Amino acid sequence: MQLCAPSVVYSDDEDCRTPCDCLRGARPPPYNVRRESDRKRPPPKCTVEIGGTIVRVLIDTMAFVSVIDLVQFDKLIPLPKLAPTKERINPYGGTEPLSLKGVINIKVVSNKKATQARFCVSEWGTGTLLGCHTEEDLGLVFFTKQVHESQAAAIPQECPQLFKGLG
Repeated sequence: MQLCAPSVVYSDDEDCRTPCDCLRGARPPPYNVRRESDRKRPPPKCTVEIGGTIVRVLIDTMAFVSVIDLVQFDKLIPLPKLAPTKERINPYGGTEPLSLKGVINIKVVSNKKATQARFCVSEWGTGTLLGCHTEEDLGLVFFTKQVHESQAAAIPQECPQLFKGLG
């Protein structure tokens, strides 16, 4: 659900520059609602163009880095130049960092939107995962911030169209 326009983000964090940055310091909601049917759904994936090559990617809204494995990296035409990195990133829930071959900065295109993205190239067969900044830049996801009670009273005045009619 979006409030008003995608650019409207309610936040009590003055350091938020983008909705994705706000997620880093976002407090978890007091409860989590999840449908039973969601447990059986496959993870969200889509097809994007990375450096001119069509690639199937995992959409991971909580990832702050984009990752491409070496197998997929070797299929990119033309093959981008790898830059060395000392970066350490752990997979979700893992304590052992991914073995990284390097990083690339490359053009990513989806639905006629393009962005320059930074990918860590993993030696492990992890597949390709888009980080939240790239997803947001391509318009694949929109981030909104949890609205706190103290902010809720202002919403009807700011977004009156949301409070008219059915729904």
